[in-house]
Amino acid sequence: MIPDLVVILMDVILLAMDQLLAPTAESAASGARSLKVARALRLLRLLRLVRLRKVGQVVAVIMYRCYSETLILVGRIAVLVSIIVAINHYVACAWYAISLYSLDGGWAEFYLEDGASFGLSYLVALHWALTQFSPATNNIAPRTIEERAFACMVVLFALVVFSSFVSKITNSVNQLRTLNIERYQEEARIRQFIGVRRISADLGGRIQQFFHQSATIKDTAPLLESQIKFFELMPESMRVRLHEEMYMPVLHDSIMLQPFIRVDRFVWSKICHLAVFEVFVMPRQDVFKDGTPADTYWLNSGASTYFSRCLDWQTVRVENDSWLSEIALWASWNHCGSMVTDAPCNLLRIDANQFRDVVTEQGGALHSAFQKLAIFLCSYAEKLNAIGAVLPVTDLPWTQESLQTEVHKAVHVFGMQARREGAGGPMDDDCDVDLPEPVRHKASRHALRSVFGSTLYE
Repeated sequence: MIPDLVVILMDVILLAMDQLLAPTAESAASGARSLKVARALRLLRLLRLVRLRKVGQVVAVIMYRCYSETLILVGRIAVLVSIIVAINHYVACAWYAISLYSLDGGWAEFYLEDGASFGLSYLVALHWALTQFSPATNNIAPRTIEERAFACMVVLFALVVFSSFVSKITNSVNQLRTLNIERYQEEARIRQFIGVRRISADLGGRIQQFFHQSATIKDTAPLLESQIKFFELMPESMRVRLHEEMYMPVLHDSIMLQPFIRVDRFVWSKICHLAVFEVFVMPRQDVFKDGTPADTYWLNSGASTYFSRCLDWQTVRVENDSWLSEIALWASWNHCGSMVTDAPCNLLRIDANQFRDVVTEQGGALHSAFQKLAIFLCSYAEKLNAIGAVLPVTDLPWTQESLQTEVHKAVHVFGMQARREGAGGPMDDDCDVDLPEPVRHKASRHALRSVFGSTLYE
């Protein structure tokens, strides 16, 4: 703010001086003095250079919003080169001005032809300035004592300042090279291993081809939080906020969880912080295996295939934005099938044990609501298994209609309990589903039991 005011004030003073001194041009002597004063005052316009400090702030903001390390390094090199060019621009202008105003005939009069254009004169001066900052040759030499003194000052300035710019550019280029140094070292070790162990040329070629394909996939893989060590040093409150902004939008889009997001925001923040994790799986790798303890997954991107003994080992393609093993949040559940990636997959994993521990530990309204939801979902799953449904309960997503029905039943019961307790129920406006009589049992009699308790009304 203050530098801008100073620049504006200088422009106002210069305009005022031009107006005041203009009438005095009638006298030759006074006109000459006025011209000299006006030229001296115009040097104050150099104060406009203070605006350059804002350029650094703008560049810093751009760098903070750039998330590619390669682009950041290239940007740093571009900034350093731009600064060097800007410095040489002013040096070239000063070098040309000294020659023009020299009384003894400067370098411009000696080396440039009569009638040389301003563009050619500027390029010659800029070429001379650049050669003073680098080990290059130039046929332009100082012709007067003023030019010789200026050349000496430029050389000393370049010796001190330009060396630091060169070192910064060199460091940035070296950082660009080190970004892939681990890959090059790993590839060299693979080749050494293949040669020492005398692996066949065919197999060795396939191994190296697969390595290059994997390296390409890793370059396009999303950066995970676990790969950044600095996040472990951040304050716990900042990490909680980070996890909430990363994972809450996904939980909010879940048909099963969305109606309960408004119940207790603090518990949901803790769930995002302690129970939700991001996972990246390479192609042809297992996401989960048959018979292992289950967690709940959300497929963000990629292609995967699911097969299960319950489906006679028929393969099912899993689409993006699909929720898998949802029942694991509400009952003790083992995967009844396996899921294998066909392409690089980015998933969100909800640790079922951590999810239940957080909700149970905090208690309150959300725990009460999840008790109802768990009973209805477990009861629905038992019914499907009992009647021998065409599509039995597996790790695959449930149909939206059936899931919405069971969720609305739980919302309805929770709202009735809240009204009975005089709490007013935070979701009463959305609860318009009648509670069917057959589901008013207090506990499940089959093997699938709720992990949040077996009573609908507590």
